[in-house]
Amino acid sequence: MRFYLKAFLLAYLYTLLTGFAVQFVVLPYLFPQAHWGEGLMVGGDWIEFHQDAVVLANRIEREGWHAWTLKPEPNYQPMAGITAFFYALTGIHKPWVMLFYNAFLHALAFITLIGILRLFGFGKKVSLLASVPFLIFPSSLTWTSQIHRDGLYIAGFYLMFLAFVLLIKRNPFYGLIPFSVGILFVYVSRQHMLIPLKYIIAILSLIFLVSSVYIFIRRMDYKTNVLRFLTAVCMIILINPLLPQLQLNQIQSDLQLNQIQSDQQLNQIQSDQQLNQLQSDQPQSGELQSSWIRTPFLPEKLDNMFWSLASVRESFIRYYSNHAGNIDHDFIPHSFWDFVKYMPRALQIGLFAPFPNMWFTKGGTPGGTVARYITPFEALFIYLCLAVFPFVVYRFRKDLSFWVVTMVSLSIIWLHVLSEPNVGAIYRKRYGFIMLMSAFSLAFVLDKRYDKIF
Repeated sequence: MRFYLKAFLLAYLYTLLTGFAVQFVVLPYLFPQAHWGEGLMVGGDWIEFHQDAVVLANRIEREGWHAWTLKPEPNYQPMAGITAFFYALTGIHKPWVMLFYNAFLHALAFITLIGILRLFGFGKKVSLLASVPFLIFPSSLTWTSQIHRDGLYIAGFYLMFLAFVLLIKRNPFYGLIPFSVGILFVYVSRQHMLIPLKYIIAILSLIFLVSSVYIFIRRMDYKTNVLRFLTAVCMIILINPLLPQLQLNQIQSDLQLNQIQSDQQLNQIQSDQQLNQLQSDQPQSGELQSSWIRTPFLPEKLDNMFWSLASVRESFIRYYSNHAGNIDHDFIPHSFWDFVKYMPRALQIGLFAPFPNMWFTKGGTPGGTVARYITPFEALFIYLCLAVFPFVVYRFRKDLSFWVVTMVSLSIIWLHVLSEPNVGAIYRKRYGFIMLMSAFSLAFVLDKRYDKIF
């Protein structure tokens, strides 16, 4: 426990100090062209979150805490509600107040990643060193030094991954607490991502049930598998009330409020008038619906989910057609089989973007340009880790928990590529998942060379 506490404090202090450095030194003095003001970068959703939070915090100070809401008007974004809570609590309406919150989440995700690696048999030092890239890569500054939901999103998924590993490797009920906290984090940050998780856990519970029956027939100890099955059912029960309704209007509305490192044009699109127009503008979606080809063997509910995903992609392409970093905007799926055919390309983008032809080029915003000069070095590291990953797969080929964590990571990356065909958005949202896979690869290499290094 002392080891994890020390690692948490180290990560917390590092994240906090770098956040202050970005807001008070890097942006104002080194990159003033990328500085919006108040320590925030130009062209990001953090500006909207900050402005909405200030309005709500002022209202709380006038009317009392009963005025607080998680999703305040006019944009109904949870991150604005969370920020307003801290603004009103401290009485300081400055973005630097959120650096303490950001550092906590990033440090929590860091030690959770260490814990996951430890459960796979890696030593303390190896697990710590393998997790350091996740902690220090500059692209994480997008949410550790700004106001963003990705810290909450990554910490939530890491806690759920920890729960899955505990479910399979240890006492099944140990995973319920991190799982409960994890789904709460994901619910607040990106509620719609709970939908694929429900189906993944359902498949996992089915595996436990079938294996329990098999073990029972063979007269072996089946009690642990029964406990795993019951725990997985509890996880489904916990997720179910939090699942969003699959209504296209809600998905499209959420899409308009989503972040892509946008410029002034995006800010205009996100005005109240434009949002109302987007929520009521349905003709193009109707066109996709009329051209959607049903797959006979798929249950209608599952087929509708793929149609909704195709509609989200179409909406993204329509409303963000001029954004730098857009990729494969000529692909709009019209059936489940279109998704299947596109899967190799989607994984190629999800795992390897930004591609070399995007390195050291001009972005859509000053901050985007800076990112294009930083991400190539991160991409090279990821490429090396992905080259090692097949050896990791071979080592843990018989470990169900490894397959669960890996397949969930790849599935979420795939979904982000399909729903938001923009390299900047994909790069940011895949961070937690690609860095988990990279940590496995780095731990594998360090573990092989442990005696020589230490």
